[in-house]
Amino acid sequence: MDNIIFLLLLGAVLWFWMDNLRAREAAIRAARNACKLRGLQLLDETVGMAALKPRRGPDGRMRFARRYRFEFSADGVHRNLGEIKLLGHVLEGVEMSFADLPLEADYEVEPPKPPPAPKLPLGWKVIDGSSPSSQRDE
Repeated sequence: MDNIIFLLLLGAVLWFWMDNLRAREAAIRAARNACKLRGLQLLDETVGMAALKPRRGPDGRMRFARRYRFEFSADGVHRNLGEIKLLGHVLEGVEMSFADLPLEADYEVEPPKPPPAPKLPLGWKVIDGSSPSSQRDE
């Protein structure tokens, strides 16, 4: 009798493990597709489980509701968070946080060039390199 209980328990653990692997693969596909549609890069090419709990589906059957988190980037430098929601193996939604996307001010830009020095009338010269002088060249 103990062997039967052990085998049933082992079978349940193996089923749960395989079910989680299939759900994770579905979440990775969903994250890839979401990033590809928006022209973003899925960082690390993976997702991590954030939550797992039992929930009833629209048909009334109990299923596992899973949330997976992933990171993506628009420029390969700044990381942003996204989340995949699955019910069983069915995609319920994708949420992507764009709060950390870099603004133009975050990039290094060249400072504006100073305006060109004003042209002096013929015969005028600059003293001390700062302003024109009213002295004429000799």
